[in-house]
Amino acid sequence: MRHVDSSNATHYVRRFLTALLGVPLATEEMEEDSQGTLTLWFHENKDKDGNPSNKVYGVSNCHVLRKDTTVDYEHRGGAPMDHVRVCGMRRFQCSLDEITKAIADCSILAELWARDIVKLQAKERQDAENARAIKAKQRKLDNETEAIADLEALHDDITKYWSNIKLHRNIGHVQYAAAISVDVEGGTLYTSDWAAFLAAEAKVRDEFEGNVVDLGAF
Repeated sequence: MRHVDSSNATHYVRRFLTALLGVPLATEEMEEDSQGTLTLWFHENKDKDGNPSNKVYGVSNCHVLRKDTTVDYEHRGGAPMDHVRVCGMRRFQCSLDEITKAIADCSILAELWARDIVKLQAKERQDAENARAIKAKQRKLDNETEAIADLEALHDDITKYWSNIKLHRNIGHVQYAAAISVDVEGGTLYTSDWAAFLAAEAKVRDEFEGNVVDLGAF
């Protein structure tokens, strides 16, 4: 899904389906047990044989993408794929609930502005100051009305085109996962916990913006 500017009423609530960093991930194998986030994207310039490559990989944690974190994993040939999905079912439903709540919040504000306008219009004294106040509140009412329409359209779009986790939310498959390890010998005690998935071009390409984090959405 396309990332939009913060001036758009759907900016915050659509973040879970964009191609930006930090979006929630779950694998087919781990959907009920574990969920995590996208850490970064990287582009493979050349494959292992030195040929040009257009493949794009996403990086997350091994414990997010693999159930067995004690062994290295690499997908090979025609082996079954462990699909990586944007949002497990619980996270997806929570995000739909966020949109519903945003619609309700905007509706409350719209009702308040509408009441204020009625009160101002009912005043016996209708001067320039009163007219400015009505105009200002009308702008706010119009903004909330527009936001409600945009949020409702987003909710309908997501429900229609993203609800089926198998058909709509697969964005790739796990390609490689290194077993979780701790650097004891080196003395750093650094924990290595990472895995990479091969991005599905058809799902990511059109809205791909590179390694971009929307700090305003978290």
